[in-house]
Amino acid sequence: MKPPDSITDGVVALRTMRESDRAVVLSTFADPLVRQWLNMPPRPSDADFDAVMRTIHNGFESGDRYDYCVTEPPDDVSLGAVIASRRHRDNWEVAYLARAEGRGRGLMTRAVRLLCDWLLEEGVGRIELRTHPDNEASQKLAQRAGFRREGPAVRQARESRARPGGPRAGPRRRLVLPRSGPRRPRKRGGRRARRRTPSSVRRALP
Repeated sequence: MKPPDSITDGVVALRTMRESDRAVVLSTFADPLVRQWLNMPPRPSDADFDAVMRTIHNGFESGDRYDYCVTEPPDDVSLGAVIASRRHRDNWEVAYLARAEGRGRGLMTRAVRLLCDWLLEEGVGRIELRTHPDNEASQKLAQRAGFRREGPAVRQARESRARPGGPRAGPRRRLVLPRSGPRRPRKRGGRRARRRTPSSVRRALP
């Protein structure tokens, strides 16, 4: 699997993270809503950004994790991120986060669809996404992107009982994207990819 440097549907674009994203990424780490649901550094610093850049570099090198910034062309400022991580066999897990400017306009839904469509075109058999049961906004985004509800992530639910905390420490709800989902036309490297599946195929929804 060779990850592209960028993917776009003409409305949103996914691109690799750059040094110039430092200030925006650190401000996203400090966003109250992001911190409510995700484990973030208590006091985001340059060292945290450097650690993220190393993680991203290592992920692309190993082929086990791909992080992309989400932008709204022609503006190139990062509005959030989508992340694909290899799990077992040909299964992958998708995660996402957005700062305030990237929420409420459907941009993150498009970004998740773009990333999932690319994974499916590369032959990934199953894509999972986990959210906290109380994070309704994240669950609705996942369903708009084509995921269907499967059930609780049992292993993580067991682990969560052993550690204190707020919503971040709770059990996650697993949502799954079937491999048969439709692939939307997208642009890669300036060219529009052709739709490879019939328009009658629909992602399974609850």
